[in-house]
Amino acid sequence: MNLAEAEGILALEVEISTALKLATSQDEFRDDWRLQLAAERIIERIFQAATALADRHQIGYFGDDGLQYLRGMRNRLAHNYLDIDVDILWNTLAEDIPLVNERMGDDITAALEVIEEHRRHQRDDAKLWTAEHLSRVNDPDT
Repeated sequence: MNLAEAEGILALEVEISTALKLATSQDEFRDDWRLQLAAERIIERIFQAATALADRHQIGYFGDDGLQYLRGMRNRLAHNYLDIDVDILWNTLAEDIPLVNERMGDDITAALEVIEEHRRHQRDDAKLWTAEHLSRVNDPDT
């Protein structure tokens, strides 16, 4: 996994985690228009994050047709806002999103390791640059 893939996976994970927080209680969800609007937006954001991933990750997380379904749902949310089925929205939050989160598990761990390794190299590079360049300031012979 390269750095760009790791960043994309973690970006999707942030959106998925947010969606999971919205799926508290179906009755509460049905009665709270703010939760419904938040769910609509987070599903749009999940779609955007998912489309940035490589095909193998898209299929691995969403299944063969899942991203097509998500695309259709995103389009309906964005363009047919007066005709949104709250039950479908709830089922997506309560059933589909947790499944995607579960499928992402190993890749999230791997992505975090890639990011940490990248940061470690950045710190090492910064120390090396400091040692090479700033040591000249303190050394009157250079």
